[in-house]
Amino acid sequence: IHIEIGMGKGKFIHTMAREHPRVNYVGIEKYSSVLIRAVHKMEAEELPNLKFLRMDAEDIGKVSADSLPAVDLWTGGFPCQDASMSGKRCGIHGARTGLFFEFTRLLRECGKYKPRWLILENVKGLFSVGGTWDFAEVLFELAALGYGVEYALLNSSAFGVPQNRERIYIVGDLTARSTGKILSF
Repeated sequence: IHIEIGMGKGKFIHTMAREHPRVNYVGIEKYSSVLIRAVHKMEAEELPNLKFLRMDAEDIGKVSADSLPAVDLWTGGFPCQDASMSGKRCGIHGARTGLFFEFTRLLRECGKYKPRWLILENVKGLFSVGGTWDFAEVLFELAALGYGVEYALLNSSAFGVPQNRERIYIVGDLTARSTGKILSF
């Protein structure tokens, strides 16, 4: 089972479900309008291994790790508005981008049943918000949970997507065996 928290438009989880039908996928999104659009786009293609859940912003703090299945991979794109160059730049302690700490809280609650792998995505502005300390705090939080972490700034245009969209991708490996090899191209 693969859980994606903050699935956005659902493109990543949809592609994964289509390409890997033996794996079950759960997409969690707090904004119902985003979730509804993603579901409508995917209704034409029946994927029995893909389920969607909606959680309100105030409810995500009430979710416990006990309510989530044990999995090998969590992916997430915690909200970027507080880190975006076009936003107010409140950083990871802002109301939206601060949901990163709910992600880490859930990981902490998993105890020894944390997923082996993490893939997180956010905007390039996360590198510079808070005088670079916010990005360092993200890395520290993941390391404190036992993850070896690798990160890279990737542009979607380099992967055949017809747009110039730079994003930070952070990959965590609980065994730390793959650190330094995952994102090396």
